[in-house]
Amino acid sequence: MYSNLLLARTKLSSLISGKIFQTSKVAKAPLTVQHLFISNTLVDKFNALAHQNLTTEKKHYTTKDSVKDDVVKSIKQHLLEKTKHLPISETQGLPFDLRLAIKKRVELTVEVSDHLANGSGGTVQALSDSIIWILFKDKHAGEITRNNFKSGFPNKILRDWTPIFRTVRMFRITKEEGTEIERFKFPLRPSSPNTVHKAQGDKSAEVAIDLTCSREFPHVYYVS
Repeated sequence: MYSNLLLARTKLSSLISGKIFQTSKVAKAPLTVQHLFISNTLVDKFNALAHQNLTTEKKHYTTKDSVKDDVVKSIKQHLLEKTKHLPISETQGLPFDLRLAIKKRVELTVEVSDHLANGSGGTVQALSDSIIWILFKDKHAGEITRNNFKSGFPNKILRDWTPIFRTVRMFRITKEEGTEIERFKFPLRPSSPNTVHKAQGDKSAEVAIDLTCSREFPHVYYVS
């Protein structure tokens, strides 16, 4: 077992040093291809570019958070300003800013029933103020929801599209600041770009991987 581990480490070292893995400049991949990056910062940058270049119908969903505890106005404003910049890992999966477009790839950010798990992916098919219609890759995702809502399907909505509604989540900015914040938002985020780590287990016919980084992360090369 030890010899196999040593061999694996040797091969990985060779890959990183360029003996096995060679880098080369290629033409830009289409924005519609799944892109993977090494950091969330690069993911956000690409997502903004991809959204800007989409020519389909777009919609910007803003958030109006509310402070549930009785605090003075100045503190309330301070807290609400801070919530705008929190990652979804600290807001129970609900983003502050959500920019969507028809045919844009998205994924759920909260765990719900009906095979709608955190990370379930699909594409946006229709947008409205109260409902976002998603065609999920997993045909069983949202099956019960679709059946329960079938009498309310508009004429232009296909039967395999799943309605996603806003959900309410409570969170605190920090453990020290016990004030609760309430957020009412669609539990979705763009997934067209992603990090290498988050994409583990995904299957794509085409993928563009950008491992640009000032440091070497051997495990990232292995995962990708």
